[in-house]
Amino acid sequence: EDKALYFAEAHEILIQLKEMENDGLVIIEKNGIKVTNAGKPFVRNICMAFDLRLKRKAPETKLFSMTI
Repeated sequence: EDKALYFAEAHEILIQLKEMENDGLVIIEKNGIKVTNAGKPFVRNICMAFDLRLKRKAPETKLFSMTI
């Protein structure tokens, strides 16, 4: 395993992805995740789990339009 791929927020991301997996939106695999057909309308929300800018500093203004 490449330690350079780890960062402080990785555990939090995995928790969010696990919740999405429980909802049937993604499938967590050993080397990645897959978005399911049910998850396709929520791909923007899924990607937000990886947005470190959002995680490290709560935005003072809206960064983009609201999601579903």
